[in-house]
Amino acid sequence: MSIRRITVVQESGEATRALHAVAEAAAALEAELAGLFVEDVELLHFAGLPFAREIGVFSAQALDVRTMERRLRYQAEEARRALAAAAEGKPLRWSFRIERGSLHAQVRSALADADLVVLLGGRSPRRPAALLSAAEWPPNVESALERLARSLAGEVYHVLPAAGDEALAKLLRELWRGVGVV
Repeated sequence: MSIRRITVVQESGEATRALHAVAEAAAALEAELAGLFVEDVELLHFAGLPFAREIGVFSAQALDVRTMERRLRYQAEEARRALAAAAEGKPLRWSFRIERGSLHAQVRSALADADLVVLLGGRSPRRPAALLSAAEWPPNVESALERLARSLAGEVYHVLPAAGDEALAKLLRELWRGVGVV
């Protein structure tokens, strides 16, 4: 039993050290590396509200859906470039896609497609990296995952299909509590 596909859920292109560690692990495991950027529909819904404002250090300005979509496209392109840079020169196949939806639904979908899902916190130091697996692994693979998690200052979580959606939603809330995304 081996890991064939690792999906990295990226918030931005800023987690370059972590991306390089994941790309190294994918190359060592001979796994495909798939990047995923989630355009959060909740953020877009908020931007469409008449009272939505972006608060800066010295000012506040109105926020609209078109501006938010433009910013998300920019962040997605930043994330794609970072993944390409992390994969460059390594013997691995990689891909990148953008999905619009809720983080929970996209992570659930990624868990169905990949052997391992890595959540990278991006800009926020309060968001640890997390490795989510929908399978139990033999000890040698499990120890490789633990080493990768330590290098990312994160942990490995087993999200078995029998646990259901509520267990995943609870885990995502616990991992990124107080950040206002899940």
